[in-house]
Amino acid sequence: MNAIKYKYRVDKNVGFSPNYGYLSNIYLPLIGSNSLSLYTYLSNDLAINTSSDITFNLDKLLTSLSVSFDDFMKSRKILEAFGLMKTFFKEDEIKNKSIFTFKLFEPSTFDVFCSNNKFKKCLLNKVGIERYEELEFFYLKRKINEAEINEDYSDIFLKFDSENEFYFDFDKLATNLSKLAKTSVSLNKDTMYLIEHYFKNYNLSTNEIESSIFNSIDYSNEEFLIINDILETELSLRCEEKNKINSFNIIEIERIENFFDAEQDDVIKRKIYSIYRNTKPEDFLSSIQKHSISNIEVSIIRKLRNEFHLSNELINIIIDFSIKKTHGRLNTNYIFKVAKTINTLNCNNCKKAHDYFLSISNKNNSSHVSLETNDLNEEYVKLFN
Repeated sequence: MNAIKYKYRVDKNVGFSPNYGYLSNIYLPLIGSNSLSLYTYLSNDLAINTSSDITFNLDKLLTSLSVSFDDFMKSRKILEAFGLMKTFFKEDEIKNKSIFTFKLFEPSTFDVFCSNNKFKKCLLNKVGIERYEELEFFYLKRKINEAEINEDYSDIFLKFDSENEFYFDFDKLATNLSKLAKTSVSLNKDTMYLIEHYFKNYNLSTNEIESSIFNSIDYSNEEFLIINDILETELSLRCEEKNKINSFNIIEIERIENFFDAEQDDVIKRKIYSIYRNTKPEDFLSSIQKHSISNIEVSIIRKLRNEFHLSNELINIIIDFSIKKTHGRLNTNYIFKVAKTINTLNCNNCKKAHDYFLSISNKNNSSHVSLETNDLNEEYVKLFN
């Protein structure tokens, strides 16, 4: 289909105010970055346009998001599946154009989202039980036991001594932003509160904060407008990336030498499966290697999670199998080949994957896709090509 023939508009939704914390923590692992980008883009259109009758060329949206028409359709369907959007379509043969009308919905709270058993199961499979329990504590249990006692920005930060080494230099930030925007820039109180909070409590650098701000600007507005919900998401994601690099634990992992070569007792299998299901892949790999994992290994795991859409239990068993078959090394070519095969065979849990690994070990001339590799010295840097 030629996207130039297509137009779209966003239906005005009174009081629409999506919580980007819910989107980032609950929905993003399930819908992916492309779908979240589409939702954010349409939300911005909704925020800056006063009428639902205004239409835009779809090719402008595709170009801005750097996606194809097929990618756009896939993202749209995912948003609809999780209740974030409804789409209406009308063909106008006289004017030789077709119009998509999008109606956006705010993300559900954690308790409402998980009241849908299918959504809850999807989230558990994608993020793992440990991350799920963290979200459950943050959104549900914490609020039961804690009362909000936050102070207003003007009561706290404006009283700081300007020589305090922890006080963020907002004047310098405004100067830098003004140079780039080629216009005078002033930050509102809420934006300053967000920046001060992440600067003080999460040790983000000035460059990281400036980059987050640039990603949060509404460039379609003639004025320099920062969307605080997007800014908060950007800042929290940068904190999360820092934690991924620095907070992996080396824990005691039980491994069976011939686990992929011979049938095991059911008790042993359940025990190993439990380890796969309840351990973060970063911790699992750290524990196998007995040292912290590298940034490249973090990127390998991220690719397995985000591009192959594998759950933690599948990533762990693939890591375990691959390392045993490639003589103790995490070989990128081999592990991605294994991941592709697991997806092709629709092995959606560690038991099915284990059954498959046993089957190819027990057959010298298997009809399955070969998982052998002759290039165990491939450089990890090829991952980024």
